[in-house]
Amino acid sequence: MILPGTVWKIMMSRNIVQGVMLPLLFGLACSGKSSEDTGNNGTIDSAVDTGGTGVDTGVVDTGLGGDTAETSKPTDSVMTTTDTGNSSDSGDTGETEEGLSSERYVTIASGHTFTCGVREDYQIVCWGESLEGLDVPPPAGEHSKVSPYCALEKESAAVVCWGPEDAELLLALPTEQTFTDVDSSLLGYACAVSQPEGRVVCWGDTIDPDDDYGQVSDAPEETGFVEVSTAKYHACGLKEGGEIVCWGSNRTGQLDVVTAKGYIGLAAGSSFTCGIDIDGQLACWGSDTTLGVGLPEGIFTDVDAIISHACAVDDTNNLHCWGTSGIPDPPLGGAYTQVSVGYAHGCAIRTDGRVKCWGNNNFGQASPP
Repeated sequence: MILPGTVWKIMMSRNIVQGVMLPLLFGLACSGKSSEDTGNNGTIDSAVDTGGTGVDTGVVDTGLGGDTAETSKPTDSVMTTTDTGNSSDSGDTGETEEGLSSERYVTIASGHTFTCGVREDYQIVCWGESLEGLDVPPPAGEHSKVSPYCALEKESAAVVCWGPEDAELLLALPTEQTFTDVDSSLLGYACAVSQPEGRVVCWGDTIDPDDDYGQVSDAPEETGFVEVSTAKYHACGLKEGGEIVCWGSNRTGQLDVVTAKGYIGLAAGSSFTCGIDIDGQLACWGSDTTLGVGLPEGIFTDVDAIISHACAVDDTNNLHCWGTSGIPDPPLGGAYTQVSVGYAHGCAIRTDGRVKCWGNNNFGQASPP
């Protein structure tokens, strides 16, 4: 996906909280199973590898980009069969496959245990842990971009968010500006790129004052940004000239951008950041050194990151995932244009617009409609 100024759009990492934080913050729900349904802890396509290497401590990346909330990892590797196909879908070949949507999408954004997407009719659809029952649900109408808790309206380019009506994410929503990009963190804040000047605007709060490292207040004053990505302890923005600027906590080196001629995309994960340089090469920096060692080789066009793992799409439309936190291997073959990863599942848009998901499916997060 290409952003204005020939910058390839990289979908942001997601920090979604489960367990204590999840119902406490947003009482989550969407198309799929409610958070009370824990009977199916199956996986789609491959089992969750819970062996790890010791780097991931079980402190969960709260993935709209960031990390934590004490949550035990899914440990079952039971295969489940989920019929997500629909042979009556206009233009379909009748293909049905586990983890494959019947609808077509233009963009997706994974949270911790759910994913939201913009369908080809520009409506927001979510699946996995339910978003039903929110004071302010995901809105109807046409949208161009989506993150787990905020989106951009297609015609007006205004930002809209959903969640509890008393959340700062909604109360402080910037209503006098229009935007070209947005990312949201379940920790209670979001950032967007305003137009036409390309300034990063952040709002909301971090819920717990101990987690406030300036993610909102220290957003850069300069202009010229084209993309933004939020995590729990930090956020980063990509400028037109290829410079990545990060702010917030640097306790694990997640702000120390690897020197490159320039970047065309980024993804802020837990306490690390990954980028794609202007030659299409991957670079990662921050807490999990495994993410910076043995990176997949090739030329890449899209990357997403969460906890201690990341996935990327190369220029031959193949998927690659790496890291230490136990996300299953992505499906082999196929042709993909965008990838988005949750805590223990992943989803990717194929070249035909259908979404393929894999991994843990205990909330239906690997069963896209």
